[in-house]
Amino acid sequence: MPVIVDRQTTVKKEEFIKLYNNSPEFLNGEDAFRQFEETQATLYTAVFNTKMIAAVWLKDHFLHHIVVHPANRGRGIADRLLSEVYKKEQLAHNWQAKCAVIQKYLKKYDEKA
Repeated sequence: MPVIVDRQTTVKKEEFIKLYNNSPEFLNGEDAFRQFEETQATLYTAVFNTKMIAAVWLKDHFLHHIVVHPANRGRGIADRLLSEVYKKEQLAHNWQAKCAVIQKYLKKYDEKA
């Protein structure tokens, strides 16, 4: 079964919280969800076998808070997620990162352009 990357119009709170419990940027998944709602960002997710395995927020051409479930790290999921966001949003050189992990990927995409 392939990994499917898509923009979410509705966010499954329980899945979001479970995924972001694994993020070092937040106290816990509840904190991440509260901040996500406050920012009114767009959420892109990577889903495998109906489970959210990665996510990133997009707000005003800034990418925020990427997270990949620990069981799926090292498999190119973050690269695939950011690549699909790049294509779907047609962000080209307008997008910016709010964290070092995303900045690393942006540099790679800028080199390809």
